[in-house]
Amino acid sequence: MMHKRLVPARIEELPSFTLAGVSAITTNEAEFSGAGKIVGLFEQFHSQHIAEHLSHSVHQPTNTAVISTMSKAMQDPMK
Repeated sequence: MMHKRLVPARIEELPSFTLAGVSAITTNEAEFSGAGKIVGLFEQFHSQHIAEHLSHSVHQPTNTAVISTMSKAMQDPMK
């Protein structure tokens, strides 16, 4: 089955920035089953005051959640 290629409505170039915090690798299946990791990351971020620990290296403090996806081939390049 051929997929139609998506064309973005617009592309914006932004200045580079650094993200710092907590991370995890999970799947949609795990998140929807209740065995996911994302909720726990938010709890860890707030209960351990991670933003405060990072504040010495942050120029413009803000809380941002970044969730990205990758294909299974990218997750395990040996397959």
